[in-house]
Amino acid sequence: MERGLPLETRRRWATDHQPLAGKDLLVQGTGTGWDILIWAELKPRKIIAVDLFSFQESWREVARYCLNKWGVEVLFKQNPLEDLDFIPSGTIDVCSANSVYEHCKDLEKVARESFRILKPGGISYSVHGPLWFCAGGDHFAQEGVESAYNHILLDEKAYAAFVERHKKKTSPRCRVRDL
Repeated sequence: MERGLPLETRRRWATDHQPLAGKDLLVQGTGTGWDILIWAELKPRKIIAVDLFSFQESWREVARYCLNKWGVEVLFKQNPLEDLDFIPSGTIDVCSANSVYEHCKDLEKVARESFRILKPGGISYSVHGPLWFCAGGDHFAQEGVESAYNHILLDEKAYAAFVERHKKKTSPRCRVRDL
């Protein structure tokens, strides 16, 4: 059971003042892309989904599903959130970041880009945990307070080794055809 407001409820609440139907939406930090389904059922004109890493196989499947089920065009792009130069200024109605800002090392730059691309009157929606520069900002502080700042204190190689040692086994991702 999810604590607080369920994800779908939060998203609908966030769009009460800016209904998505026929609008353009940017989803920041989309990961595998499965979160796009919740947005697509609100029938925006177009969804641009950006992540630092590529998940081409699931992105193709999600985009195809959204187009077939809701007629929503979804464009996935591997790109850092600090540089969205492929999106013209003032063209996005809603900019969404769900559990992604805590992974951004330069949040000020991400915010500047987010507001640059928003149309006048557009909204920025975000939900996040501890930010990158805070204790546990990497979500891998599994050894208690001793490792709470490893993401900042360790050099890149040592931090990569730390993360590798602490990766949790995850269950296989749901696929669209399993829905």
